[in-house]
Amino acid sequence: MNKDKVRRAASDTTFTPSPAQQRVKAAFYAIHNSAPIFDLTELTADTVYDVTGDTSVHKWWANACFRSWFLNEQEYVQKAEYLFIRALDELEDILELGNDIDDPQEKRALKARIAPSKLAAIKLLFEVTNRMPKGGEKLDEASVKKEVIRMLAQIDSPTKLKQISEGNKGG
Repeated sequence: MNKDKVRRAASDTTFTPSPAQQRVKAAFYAIHNSAPIFDLTELTADTVYDVTGDTSVHKWWANACFRSWFLNEQEYVQKAEYLFIRALDELEDILELGNDIDDPQEKRALKARIAPSKLAAIKLLFEVTNRMPKGGEKLDEASVKKEVIRMLAQIDSPTKLKQISEGNKGG
């Protein structure tokens, strides 16, 4: 399934709350999660109003999509997962830039201009996949350089790769 289809499917099945609705939900769950005293299967607009003090809840509660969204305790986790997938798609797009160009000179020029973006994308992918230690951990710099050089081999010419490799020796 391509990225656009995923985005369309998500937007078709996702209730998009207003900022005010998001604030009410956040206020309610901040209290509820610290001391769960409500049975969410029996939650009413009156209960949400009692907790948040927002009178708009009564009007919103009449909307089945709002209620479904409001009662979904996993919404933040689901949204984070959805955004993570979209971010990976964007990183993939960055890494693929220039691969459709046939003219070698034009391709080299583009790759030289976008190399910093590609390196940042590669570093982020290393961190996300736990292939690069996070802050506070000791980096094995030689291994990181070797892995970056290996990945660069897939996106650049052998001559440029050799220049990068030689420039990284000893430091």
